[in-house]
Amino acid sequence: METKKVETIGERLKYLRVSRNLTQQELACKLNYGSRSMISDLEIGRRFLNAQSALDYAKEFGVTLDWLFYGTGVVSSAASKSEIDELLEVYFSIRDLRLRQIAVEQIRLLGNGTMR
Repeated sequence: METKKVETIGERLKYLRVSRNLTQQELACKLNYGSRSMISDLEIGRRFLNAQSALDYAKEFGVTLDWLFYGTGVVSSAASKSEIDELLEVYFSIRDLRLRQIAVEQIRLLGNGTMR
């Protein structure tokens, strides 16, 4: 994700949820929060983000705590969970071990920006 300046923690939480096309209920289930109202309360600022919830969001969305709390820096340099799942699926579909190694090398080059 690119750098995105959003004013409040609640707005950043909503931005993350919406960017993944999740409803409040779906996110509550993913994070084991029980009900959609907790997500709603966090997003509108009625409830404060505690340490465990911050870690849950950071892990689920691959964001830094710095961005989550302060809105500064890059949202995330990591691939999203769906991108990682897709890469793993493709990787394991390659039967030839030599070709798997080539795929890993190519992904590393792409990640370093050295492939042209």
